[in-house]
Amino acid sequence: MITRWLLEESLLLVEAHGSRRIVHCPNPEALLRYLKNRLKIDLKMHVQNLLDGNLSRADGAKAGANSKLYGARSLTGFLVNVLAPITATLDGIPWTIEPQCGRCPFVHSFLQFTLPEDVTVVGVENAESFFQIQAQRYLFENITPIFVLRFANSSDIVRWLQRIPNDYVHFGDFDFSGMRLYLSEFKQKLGTRARFLVPSAVEALLHSHGNRNLYDIQRQYRPGLEMLNEPDMQQLLKWIDDAQAGLEQEIFITHRSQD
Repeated sequence: MITRWLLEESLLLVEAHGSRRIVHCPNPEALLRYLKNRLKIDLKMHVQNLLDGNLSRADGAKAGANSKLYGARSLTGFLVNVLAPITATLDGIPWTIEPQCGRCPFVHSFLQFTLPEDVTVVGVENAESFFQIQAQRYLFENITPIFVLRFANSSDIVRWLQRIPNDYVHFGDFDFSGMRLYLSEFKQKLGTRARFLVPSAVEALLHSHGNRNLYDIQRQYRPGLEMLNEPDMQQLLKWIDDAQAGLEQEIFITHRSQD
């Protein structure tokens, strides 16, 4: 609708170049005045908000009449879970996070959320494993973990991790897709602070409970994974190829390994 108005006012022009149509603005200052005076849209502020990359609906309402012009998420942050009490700091105030059956706190002000340096952040890929983490505590006996649930299409966790010194362990599916996700979203940004959790029981479980369909449909994610400079990841890759199967992380809710 807005584009049609701008074309009718000759603020935007369409030129034909063979089979292509190119839209251009002959008078940018006139366009800015029209948007601001007639439609109450501050285009310069819109562009700046987009470049900032951390938009809110309030930003949209300030820059223009319609906050839905932005695809920003109103709910930013992530869920956290613990096996034992951990005293963190949120917005400068000490906060003791305790295990609570059936409840997990949500951290919205994640950029002001800090942890003791001896705490390891464990990113959990799937919700079922996250909410039943107490049943899998045997996997984390050698660290003091705090668990965070990864939301699809959200970079909040890695943005937070880049601001704090704590180590990161990725607890995801044991397949090409899980390895690729870890590499692209975490390893490339956190470097040596990040590692992929590979319990030794995975080798046997790939043969006894692995999903061969996962191996077949995820073949496009296989190229390049052998370049990962992590012994655990190289071992996992070999196990997956040998079994020609993938393994979902939820298996460890019911399977008690020796790790």
